[in-house]
Amino acid sequence: MTAGDGVLFAGAVVLPIVFGALLVLVARKSAAQAPRPTKAARRREGKPHAQPASWARLIVINLLVLGLLCSVLFLVLESYYRFVYDAPDAFGLTRISDRWFERHYHYNNAKVRDNIDYDLTPAPGRRRITLLGDSFTAGHGIENVEARFGNRLRALGRWEIHVMARNGLDTGAQLKAISRLEEMGYVFDVVLLVYCLNDIADIDPRWNEILDRVYRDRGEETFLLRHSFLLNTLYYRLRLRRDPDVGGYYDFVRRAYSSEIWDEQMVRLRAMHEAWPHEEVTFLVATFPFLHRLDQYDEYLPIHERLTDFWHGEGVAHLDLRHALSGRNPAQLVVSAHDPHPSRLAHQLVADAIARFLDSHLRTEERRFPGSHAS
Repeated sequence: MTAGDGVLFAGAVVLPIVFGALLVLVARKSAAQAPRPTKAARRREGKPHAQPASWARLIVINLLVLGLLCSVLFLVLESYYRFVYDAPDAFGLTRISDRWFERHYHYNNAKVRDNIDYDLTPAPGRRRITLLGDSFTAGHGIENVEARFGNRLRALGRWEIHVMARNGLDTGAQLKAISRLEEMGYVFDVVLLVYCLNDIADIDPRWNEILDRVYRDRGEETFLLRHSFLLNTLYYRLRLRRDPDVGGYYDFVRRAYSSEIWDEQMVRLRAMHEAWPHEEVTFLVATFPFLHRLDQYDEYLPIHERLTDFWHGEGVAHLDLRHALSGRNPAQLVVSAHDPHPSRLAHQLVADAIARFLDSHLRTEERRFPGSHAS
């Protein structure tokens, strides 16, 4: 919280008090100024008679009542979004998202989100599984890091699991991360690339332009938009809903796979496969679908088929997570209507699918190459 946050919330607390006090003053003044009818007039009318308030006075009273109600409503909603509501948005634009990351993203010695530190060399007698991915793997939207699929795999106790994942880590950034880890002396054993369909976006020249437009207001908000959690949230939600870049984001990704950009992406994926000596490192791939669109997914099926054919041609075992997640209500698989990252349920389903995939592949590998890895 900043000083500006405190000033705005103090104003939100004081405003209903001010409106309430003004309303009481006006009501008392009106009552004091109203002439009292005589006894004879009361007897003639049969009941007390009060002179109607002037139109100006009625308008003032109604405006004060409206101001009181609106200020109370603002205080309640501001308090809720400031102190209770705790969820990020897809692009991390809102103040609530900033606070969510501060609360729930804690980094280890490898500078990635996790609650344990990582050793450079594998633990004796256990296979090391290094998960390489982006925000889906890092657990964007999952408060408890133990609930994401990487930590669920670790909890099984069969493997040493390292989650080398960060938000926005596209294929280009993943290749650089591999190089940095090797320079540090990090020893790879089994690498599971957790691929998302938008990992291709960083080589599309339009992508940076889209990001610039999406984040154009960050840091340039007015005082109210910056320091009111309510107004900040409503503003970005409304803006993103109307933003053609956001609305067309998934079509933008889909078109990339039908252009020469896919040819360039295949070169990068092949480079990732060839980054290690195959007799020393096992390379596997799991691919996430767009979760919030699984009930109407036909237009993205060609992308999955293209990826499956590519990895088959490379001789790489590929797990299409679409099959593990299909048949579910898409609303149950995402964090919220404002955040299409995997929910806790999706992480559980993915963990189960990847565990079966690893068991099957690593057993097959050990039968083919007995003694090549510690079991």
